Amino acid sequence: MAPFVPHRVPEWFYAGDTVSWKSSFNDYDPAEGWTLGFAFAGPSTLQVDAITDPDNAHGWLTALTPSQSEGFIPGVYRFTGRVTSADTTVVKTVSGGQIEVRADPNLAAGNNQQSFLERQLAAVEAVLEGRIPADVESYSIAGRSITKSKFTELWKIRNSLAYAVNRERRNGALLRDHLIRFGPVKIQLPEYELLLQSASYGEF
Repeated sequence: MAPFVPHRVPEWFYAGDTVSWKSSFNDYDPAEGWTLGFAFAGPSTLQVDAITDPDNAHGWLTALTPSQSEGFIPGVYRFTGRVTSADTTVVKTVSGGQIEVRADPNLAAGNNQQSFLERQLAAVEAVLEGRIPADVESYSIAGRSITKSKFTELWKIRNSLAYAVNRERRNGALLRDHLIRFGPVKIQLPEYELLLQSASYGEF
């Protein structure tokens, strides 16, 4: 049985895997000479051209080979899909969004594969549990200084991060457009938003 090919760009994939998806647009038909290409921009960049779908002459099939996907540096990317007319005089953006590229499990064995949220939760908990040397008066988390006097705020931050990490693990997929901003703290996730008054922490 042939592997299933989704009719949309996947939300995530592992570097080194074969990745493919199908596309079709009512006003743009490959049978009429339109071509389709996807551009990825993030920690690295890649341009890939689609081919006419072997199973549908009016749609496209886009495929990344293992060597192409291995070239992605793990991280979150923006992608855009554009069609071009047969005479190349018309170019239209027809698709766009975010995609996460995860580290190749074979190459990442033994390395830290925690998500951003998991790493930040671990950093905050390390401070709260006193694993930072006693003679250190301040710490840098996400590029911002946190002093020992802000433990009340840190507990609020820790609880917010723990909630976000649990949600991330349950979803098992990319949390789109998540934002953490402290001062006031703001965690914004799909279908979830929490505001807390707290210390300045950082943003991304």
